[in-house]
Formats: sequence, structure tokens, C-alpha cells
Amino acid sequence: MNAMPWACEPVRPIDGITAPTFLIPDNMCDTHMHVFGPISQYPPVTDARYDWPGGTLNQYLGIADRLSIARMVFVQPSYYGLDNSCMFDLMQKVTQPYRAVVFMPDALDAGELDAMHEIGVRGLRLDFFKAVDDGMDQQDMEDMLVRAARAAQPLGWHVELYSPGYITYRLFAAISRAPVPVSINHFGYMSQIEGIEDRHFQEFVAFVGTSNCWVKLTAPYRVKPVSPERTIDMARQLVDIAPDRILWGTDWPHIPQGSIDTGTLFNNLLAWCPDESRRNAILVDNPARLYQFD
Repeated sequence: MNAMPWACEPVRPIDGITAPTFLIPDNMCDTHMHVFGPISQYPPVTDARYDWPGGTLNQYLGIADRLSIARMVFVQPSYYGLDNSCMFDLMQKVTQPYRAVVFMPDALDAGELDAMHEIGVRGLRLDFFKAVDDGMDQQDMEDMLVRAARAAQPLGWHVELYSPGYITYRLFAAISRAPVPVSINHFGYMSQIEGIEDRHFQEFVAFVGTSNCWVKLTAPYRVKPVSPERTIDMARQLVDIAPDRILWGTDWPHIPQGSIDTGTLFNNLLAWCPDESRRNAILVDNPARLYQFD
């Protein structure tokens, strides 16, 4: 656990968001965003990694309008842990098509999961950063993955990993055995600062190409050290190996760097995926399949 929570920057105002520089396809989907409510109504978990980041639904909808985002996937932030009440309440205020991903509940009650499905949930998220903090070993994490996959399978859901790259690297075999798709955040979180070398990333790319693994091109600022050149190379390799299983998302409100320009991040897709047909698949077709929009 962090000794001190991250101090979140104020969220960048809408008029400071750069407009798209390329043609936006219809039904574009943001597959990774978070929203937050008033602390008095929705308190954080006791060991939250960051302080209240702002990031209200109305602010996000302004971003969506600015970037022509037509569909969105609410992802439960670690700030609220297993308490989905904020996300579920705010989902009901949205008129655009949406889906959601929740952290795996402690008790996997079939009736509760069915009710979640009815309101748009399509995935179970596993927090392996927290698992590391809690002292779990690899077998514990493999067991978590198995449990989540078994719960997700009857509903046609997927499992999403919020995981350090070095942990994901150790879980290739377990991921490949999962009977459901497995989505991995943030370029696989393949950070060199955590010991990931080029050969590890090459093995990750090869693994993505031969498994039912999906990767989100999200939050390049989390892949340390930050390098635009390396990010371009990573994105192009992933797109080349699995163009039908790559996703894009804002990771808004960019915790803890709320001042980041979401529009500039979005425009990186031109360099990450120069091919328009593949780019449109990343923005529309791929998320439509995984999150069952169609």
C-alpha cells in the first residue's frame, strides 16, 4: 500500500481539450473511463491509492461531446473498491449506450451478477496491484483469475486485469487457460521501471497473438519511463499482432494527472495505428464485440 495517497491534479477544463485531428467513425467507444461523486455521498475505501480526483459525470460527458464519443464503458475505480453504488447511480443518468466493468465481488451470488448484467455490466475486474500489496503469491492470483473466469463464463462476460506488467507476464499460462476473454489495461502495463525488458514485451506481444487476450491502448503515461517513441512501437506491434482484439480508452480523469489533455492523447492514435480501417475497428468494431453493444 502507498505510504501516502497520490495527490490528484484538478481536472482539465473542457475548453482546454484539443479537438480530434482525424475523421471520427460513428459509434466510437471509450472502453476505459471512471467517474466520481461527492465524498459525502460516496466515500472511498480506507486504503485508497489517491485522494478525491474530481472527475464528475457532467465533466466526462463534456469530454465525450468534444471527442464525439458515442459509447462508453464505465470501469469501477479502485477508489470505491467493491462499492459500485456511485458508478451504478451515475450510469442511470447517461443517455448514450454504455457498459460497465466491476471488481469481482467477494461473494459471487448468481442473482446479483444477473442483476448487474441487466444494467449493463459485462466484465469482472481483478486488481493485482492490490493483490501484491496484500502479499498474495502467484498461486493466489491464479486462483483469483480462475474464480473470476468461472463466474464470468455463464454470463458471456470477460475478465479485466488491472495488473503490473511483471505479474501479467507470470500469468500467461493461467490467462491462456481462461474460458473467457481476458482484457489487459494500459499496454499491458509493461513498464521498464518494474524490470520489463524488450524481450519480455516481445513475449507479451507473441502471447497476445496466440491467446484470447485483449489489450487496451490506454494511459501511456502509466508505462514508465514515459517514452512517446516506445509507446508508438508498442502500440504498432500490438495492433499488428491482434488488430481484432485491441481497444482504446481515455482512462479519464487520468489519475493523478488530471491536467492531461484527453484530446492530445486521443490524437496519438494516428501514430499508434496509421491504418484507418484498423483504427476504426479499434474504436468501434472490437469494443462492440467484447462489450456486446450490438
